[in-house]
Amino acid sequence: MKSVGPVFFYLLFVSFMSGCSELEELRIANRRQAVTIRDQLNEIGLLTGRLDPNRKISEANNSSVQLETNTSLRFELERLAQSIGGGSVVRETEEGLVIQLPETLLFDAGSFSLKTRDDNVALSQIANHLRVKASLFMGIGIHAVIDPMVKTNHTWGSNHHFSAGRGLSIFDYLVKKEGIDPQRMYVAAYGSAKLLLLRSSTNEEEQNGRVDFFIFQ
Repeated sequence: MKSVGPVFFYLLFVSFMSGCSELEELRIANRRQAVTIRDQLNEIGLLTGRLDPNRKISEANNSSVQLETNTSLRFELERLAQSIGGGSVVRETEEGLVIQLPETLLFDAGSFSLKTRDDNVALSQIANHLRVKASLFMGIGIHAVIDPMVKTNHTWGSNHHFSAGRGLSIFDYLVKKEGIDPQRMYVAAYGSAKLLLLRSSTNEEEQNGRVDFFIFQ
């Protein structure tokens, strides 16, 4: 039984050394794998860097398409404004391109009702454009100030109320007379909030009432 002791310790020593050897081999393998992962990450970084020019090319192409779309839209609106006439122009605003009509083209001074006539040429032209371009929507922006020198049959609490009355008159005409889907339009009553300001000879600011048609997809 006494001879078992040295043999046991010898076997224990051999097992310990074998374990150390295996542990060292695992460490070496881990180091090699870490190097491999690092190299793969570097390669991914290089590939990502190579893709950046393609992304920039894609962004440039998108910008080019957007510019072409805006140019086409302006051309269409310019042509529409020309067909309407009466001082209609295309103008750049915060919302985008709009067709601007002088208020006198649609309304008498101090009135929220459209000028009395069977057909309104300006609104008919705009309605035709919406019918041809079925994917388009339209915002009707009214900029108006009540002339204190003009008496009306209605009392308006503010220029916003007055603008809203005019906007609803246009909205109602396009829906009932021209058959435009009401879900394709909205009315924005600005009153005197965003008027164009002109300098008179007396150096006073004059408000310029107008109707803006913002046509978009």
